[in-house]
Amino acid sequence: MSITFCVGLFVTDPQGAFQTRYHDMHMLLGMGTGLLCFAAHIIVFMYFMATSRWIQAATDKANLKQLQYAEPALKHKTQAFALAMIAILSTMLTMIAGASTDVPLGSAPLIPPTVHMGIAMVMIATNGYIALRQFKIIQMQKKLMDDVLHILNDMPHVKIITEP
Repeated sequence: MSITFCVGLFVTDPQGAFQTRYHDMHMLLGMGTGLLCFAAHIIVFMYFMATSRWIQAATDKANLKQLQYAEPALKHKTQAFALAMIAILSTMLTMIAGASTDVPLGSAPLIPPTVHMGIAMVMIATNGYIALRQFKIIQMQKKLMDDVLHILNDMPHVKIITEP
């Protein structure tokens, strides 16, 4: 994201009279950055879908308290979904704003390039914050999984091997 932003600073000359050679590179980087952002947040959400389901199944199998294990896992999944949607929407807004500034030379853009730049700065900060929040939630989900796995391994009739 930061590389795309920095390249975007050089898309036009200082007076805004013509597009520089960085225009096409910025366009490609912007599309690639958007797709990678979408993929990263979707993968994080898929992690929560899978681990929440595993914790639910393990909780049912071991007859553990739903309130202690399954419900926090579902809460983490809900939080991850909300955060992913905010990140994806902010990235989409930035891409749409960028497309709105990309017009043939001599034509007026739908929005000023400085607005696109401001939206991009907010998007970078938003995605950074969300990545940190998602990392914290992943750590909490991992602890839940470890706790359930420890309980399952201590049960005499259930053995789950986690190492080769």
